[in-house]
Amino acid sequence: MHHAASSTFAALLAAAFTSIASGQLAIWENTGTGDWFNPSNWSDGVPVAGDTVWIHNGGTVEITGGATETCGMVVIGQTGASTGSLVMTGGTINADHLQFANGEPGYGDITGASSVINVETLVLNSAYSEVNFADGTINASIYVASGWAADCTFSHDSGTINTPLVIVGNIFSGDGHYNLMDGEINTGEIRIGSTGIGEFSQYGGEINTDLLYIGTSFGGQGEYLLLGGTLNALAVRRNAMAALSVFNFMDGVLNVGTFGMFVSMDLTCQGGTLVPGGIGSIGTSTVNGTLDLQLPATLAVDVNGSVDADQVVVNDDVILKGALDVNLLAAPATTSSFVVVDHQDAGPILGTFDGILEGGTVAASFGGSSYNFAVSYVGGDGNDVVIGACFGDATGDGSIDFDDLNLVLINWGGPGPDGDLDGSGLVDFDDLNLVLSLWDTSCV
Repeated sequence: MHHAASSTFAALLAAAFTSIASGQLAIWENTGTGDWFNPSNWSDGVPVAGDTVWIHNGGTVEITGGATETCGMVVIGQTGASTGSLVMTGGTINADHLQFANGEPGYGDITGASSVINVETLVLNSAYSEVNFADGTINASIYVASGWAADCTFSHDSGTINTPLVIVGNIFSGDGHYNLMDGEINTGEIRIGSTGIGEFSQYGGEINTDLLYIGTSFGGQGEYLLLGGTLNALAVRRNAMAALSVFNFMDGVLNVGTFGMFVSMDLTCQGGTLVPGGIGSIGTSTVNGTLDLQLPATLAVDVNGSVDADQVVVNDDVILKGALDVNLLAAPATTSSFVVVDHQDAGPILGTFDGILEGGTVAASFGGSSYNFAVSYVGGDGNDVVIGACFGDATGDGSIDFDDLNLVLINWGGPGPDGDLDGSGLVDFDDLNLVLSLWDTSCV
């Protein structure tokens, strides 16, 4: 994992938020809307490299194309003056720091696929601020922060953000909100409720992060809501003192390596799909707490033929009510069997997958052929969920007996799917031989 070092924050903020860069102070003078690159809109011409820029007279600066020189700091809304706005439909902003609301409200509207922001930090800071990021790319080499020390909202409708760190709700007076509707975030760490209050709502899009940290210190309170889209996280954790900080999994796709790193957390899946390793890739999710898979949530398991399969390792209770979905990446062998929920606690599995009793089956297909996998909740060392390929099980009851033989004979010479155990498209001697060769066996 790679994380931005918190020890650098104090020095960084002192430089970023209280001083003027080594260049001149460039002040926006148009109280209406105007072009960044029009010299008449500025106190002393278009800002040059190293200048500190203030848009703080109620005016709006527009960028539709071109690239700014690398300014030291660009402030939208400044203490002791007034508000400011940035509207971007194209072009590139280059600056050390882009800050919205330094004591007065600041607003941003960043749209257009060709819009690019290259900064060290992008901060919604110390007064009410709203930024709508609807397309383009934001590259922040240190962090993106919403609600540093005030009530701020960052709306991410589309586009891509690349940064080592995302902060939502930083200091005690910070109340940060981040709404991801679509687009992508690539980051090393997301901190929600550092010492302030933070709420991160993901409705869609994709997050790729090493660490999702909720309630990162004493006094911090964070809430993450997965309502859609995909969250790929190597780890999810909270501070031991941040008991009110929560992870709500309502919908979407969750691919997590360790849930409850250092401090135990219960993973309650109220909806959506838990996919260890991500869709189409074999992986393991470790839950240091209880796994509660509720309806209509789904555990999706990728199976690589007879080689290996996804697995969830659970260190506390396992409660199953939701669905099981098996996705084949290769054709299985007749002896394929996998532990898909490794229950480390001594207690039994509580409940069953929706519609699958002990020994019942779940169907999966590969290459046009369908395969049954029987499910046991007392497999492994006695309290694990094990799935096993059940080739001769024509009825899907988890055992191979006269019922399967009768179903093959009734459909003899037909195209299936009933009785077509090998997926050839014809019920014939090959299917009969499968039943007879595995006669009177169970599949797990």
